[in-house]
Amino acid sequence: MEVITETKKEKNMKLRLLTLFLLGLFACICLTCQVGTRADACKSDLRRADALSPSKNSCELLQFIVGFVPTNIDFLILNCYQYQVKIRECEKEGNRYTPALYSKE
Repeated sequence: MEVITETKKEKNMKLRLLTLFLLGLFACICLTCQVGTRADACKSDLRRADALSPSKNSCELLQFIVGFVPTNIDFLILNCYQYQVKIRECEKEGNRYTPALYSKE
């Protein structure tokens, strides 16, 4: 029968805490990050932008308010144009094959 000394108990405790920490870190990464291409990561960043910055929402907002003739329609047109340019940059040939991590939505 083995006698467990205080140092072995401390070592086991530290090992268990380290294991628990690593499992928690792994679970956090699995739940919040996704592996994909660089193009996917770029598009994900653009999707998370709001309607006042170049995003898909600014183009949809432009389609909705075009009948009301608002004073800031030039701003929306510019944002929609910038969004389309950024989407084309995301879809460049090199971005399709480069791996990347990005957060899930």
